[in-house]
Amino acid sequence: MIGCARRVADHSDGEFWLEIGRRTAAAYASHEEWLFRRVETIELIDVSLVKRSISVDFEMPRGLPKLRGRAAPETKLVPISVYYKWPPLMDFSFVGPEGHPTSLYKRATNKKLDFGLLLGMAEKALSGRADDERLAPQLIRELEEVVEQRRPSKDLVANATNQLRAELKSKLADALRRERLEGHDALITQIAATVDLAGRLSDSSILWVAATGRRGTDRIVKFSYSDLHRAPSDLPHGAVRDDATPEGSKLKHWRRQLEIACSWRARILHVPLPHAGRYVRFHVDVRTQGGVELAGVEVKALSPAAPTITDPTAAEQMTVVSVQDLARKYPEELDVPDEWIGPESSRYYLAYDKQTTLTLTSSSPPKETDVRRKAGYDENASTRLVKDRAHVYLGAESTPSHRVWLQLKLAVPRSGFIKGCMLTAFVVALLMTAAYVRLSSAAEHLDATVVLLSIVPVVLGYVLVRPGEQALERDHITGVRTIAMLAGAMPIVGALALVLTHVHRKGMPTPPPDLSLVKPIWLGLTIAAWLAALALTCSWRKAPASRMPRQRRDALPIFRRRRARKGRLRRGVA
Repeated sequence: MIGCARRVADHSDGEFWLEIGRRTAAAYASHEEWLFRRVETIELIDVSLVKRSISVDFEMPRGLPKLRGRAAPETKLVPISVYYKWPPLMDFSFVGPEGHPTSLYKRATNKKLDFGLLLGMAEKALSGRADDERLAPQLIRELEEVVEQRRPSKDLVANATNQLRAELKSKLADALRRERLEGHDALITQIAATVDLAGRLSDSSILWVAATGRRGTDRIVKFSYSDLHRAPSDLPHGAVRDDATPEGSKLKHWRRQLEIACSWRARILHVPLPHAGRYVRFHVDVRTQGGVELAGVEVKALSPAAPTITDPTAAEQMTVVSVQDLARKYPEELDVPDEWIGPESSRYYLAYDKQTTLTLTSSSPPKETDVRRKAGYDENASTRLVKDRAHVYLGAESTPSHRVWLQLKLAVPRSGFIKGCMLTAFVVALLMTAAYVRLSSAAEHLDATVVLLSIVPVVLGYVLVRPGEQALERDHITGVRTIAMLAGAMPIVGALALVLTHVHRKGMPTPPPDLSLVKPIWLGLTIAAWLAALALTCSWRKAPASRMPRQRRDALPIFRRRRARKGRLRRGVA
């Protein structure tokens, strides 16, 4: 009896939260009236860890249902953002509107709220229809599976969203025709918002916050969590992979990692922005650590789910595509990411049309006219990029849909460490060349030659040791350090060849080396030293220049003191 009563209570409770979500649809559809700004900070703190902090500024909307004893008096639920459905968020912290830590609702309650909100959005689009014009029961069951499952299949998501859009457009065909003749787009926008919400709930859950206050009361909510870098080889067991394609092959992956480690190109990092959305001002601060700098920042977005107003009843089909698919389809506008942030589901999107570039900042950006013409540049969006920090601003009219992501390019600047390794490698190569030209003389003065060649690793070690080096920076210069170490090993190997290859002759205390054996070995070592120097030259040339503004000589302390002393001497002051 106790178990039966508990199931009845759970069912009754679930129906209550379903109804709360359904009655919140009107406020959610008009969120541009009360949801003002979202601010997100993304900190790259390690080679595999990211800290994301979000602040949401909103006013209490009207029309929210009462919770009837399931919360404090006058408390209402406000849908302010989203978070990943699975896996659970790491290091999650949630500060409510009153400034005190709070917690999320139970997952079962959240699913009921989300599904009720989706049904309410569909009913809002079908408002004024007869009862038999509601969504089909089979479609409702499929939409419930999309919301309830932790990781719904891509086929289920595509079929459910396509059926939802087709059924809404079919039931509202007459209203869409009238809207088309009048030149309005309110109804087709409602359909697009409903379909977008269905796709969004396939991998995310709505973040509901309990807030109190009258309509128009200002509220601020803050939450943060940790996220992971993921590479194509890091997908969980059973996930869909792109290994059948050249871009997803392991050989391609390792080659790209080698190029990054040698600083021959920047690391492409894909960062989904689930907290962005339409009609909301969105600020993003990206910060790196150590010597890694941002070589470029691009904001990408997919088009909305609405067809053109000239043909609102078109029966196009939406498909689920990955970032790799988009990169292969639009190679001039999108790079294949080396890593992405977030769970495996965050790299798949419902594709309605080609993506749009909102704002662009890179080491060598194209002309502004080209960006506007080819990439859909938006004047309300802007990016400021300085060294290890970037600030991206998207206006209320900037994002065409919630499917927005950052494409970051991370690299180590060519000044400093890479330049020092390159110069040292050239010194080693010149030393090896000079010794090869005068190899017989070097063999005659074997002791002095060995001592001279042994000094080179000491100098190279001084260049390679970097105090306070961060793990993220170390991952970008591993190849550079390895090449420099190989270049420094050439003199040691050459000295070892001189010592070990010698001919025993009577009457000579120190037998001379056998030049017929040493010469080919030394030639190979000299060629290898020059190849290492050229490889480091490529690393120095291809690595971006530092975005840190150069310091003037007058700004340095020693020059300021000299200038002050000259001023006192001119005035006759000792």
